[in-house]
Amino acid sequence: MQVDDRPPSAPSRAELEAEKRARDVIARFARELGARLPFSGDRERIEELEREVRPAVASLDLALAVEVAGDEASFAHHEGLAMIHLLGRRAAELDVSPFAAAQLVPALAAAFEGALPARFVSLLGATCIEGFVRGREEVVEGRARRRAAEGLPSLRIAPTCQVLVLAGDVEADAIEARGQAFARELFAAEAASAVLDLSRLVALDRPMAGALAEAVTSARVIGVTCHLSGVDEARRALLGDFGFAPEQLHARFDDALRAALDVAGLEVRPKGGLRRLLGR
Repeated sequence: MQVDDRPPSAPSRAELEAEKRARDVIARFARELGARLPFSGDRERIEELEREVRPAVASLDLALAVEVAGDEASFAHHEGLAMIHLLGRRAAELDVSPFAAAQLVPALAAAFEGALPARFVSLLGATCIEGFVRGREEVVEGRARRRAAEGLPSLRIAPTCQVLVLAGDVEADAIEARGQAFARELFAAEAASAVLDLSRLVALDRPMAGALAEAVTSARVIGVTCHLSGVDEARRALLGDFGFAPEQLHARFDDALRAALDVAGLEVRPKGGLRRLLGR
């Protein structure tokens, strides 16, 4: 394999001029936006929004310099729309207010000093707000998933055996996060075995199965053997693809618990109408 050790070519005059125009537009954008935002929390995001607006500025500058030639219709298919949509999404991720999001395109239009066609500015504004709404939905859903992951309960069944209940409509990232936390709990408890109950999961797909495999691997590293309950035939086949042994997978919680207690040197015995955990 040959390595090209030639020095990079110097930027052309046109590239240097485009970069200067972009810097000037972004600087004006920051000033315009700052003048429009009454809330200090939004103003604190201006520096970050300057970085996020750069791709949109570059795209719109290229449209003005090369493609438009006075034809507003050519804007409608330009990547500048996509960049503005992404700007709206990033504004949501930065947790700016809806009012601030609505000021992004007016500030950008002012920064271009009237060069953007008025009808296209309206289209950009609608696109930006659409991106902001989509981004806000993702932020809210992400927070809900994190809360759901944090709320997945674990409990100690015996001194060296614990259970994690995975329930609801959670996703792979939630299982991954909760699995990592559960591994730390197992380490702190000096556990020998654990049960991961899947019976209350709404669904189990391949990313979720992969996250479960990572959680079980983390437990194995610290010497903990895991058994899974709530595993029907479809889930058994899926989990088998991720390296789970058949003896780890159980349809019933009782069977998984019995196997996990066996690893921990314990067993369940009926006594006086109650089920107690007794050491052998």
